[in-house]
Amino acid sequence: MLMKPPLLLVIAASSVTMLSLYNLYRFWFDIDNHHKRNQNRIKNLHPKYPFRSYAENLIKNKKAWAFQGRALGTFNTLILLAVDCLLIYAFIFGQ
Repeated sequence: MLMKPPLLLVIAASSVTMLSLYNLYRFWFDIDNHHKRNQNRIKNLHPKYPFRSYAENLIKNKKAWAFQGRALGTFNTLILLAVDCLLIYAFIFGQ
């Protein structure tokens, strides 16, 4: 017996999935602009930001940064799509 989740939860989960799909699109098809935007964001961070040096070192190697972003983004999006499917199924067929 499935419990019917609230509609707001289904909408919120779907919104997060759409945001993840957009980010995944940028990693796969708009990598140059995405890389430049992230470099500029990191440069504009306050120097006392605790992970700034880690982020700078990570983004310096564009090829490794792109591979990591694509791999983790694809995995994350697949998980979110599965959760969305389960939530929508429970919303439609739940009691």
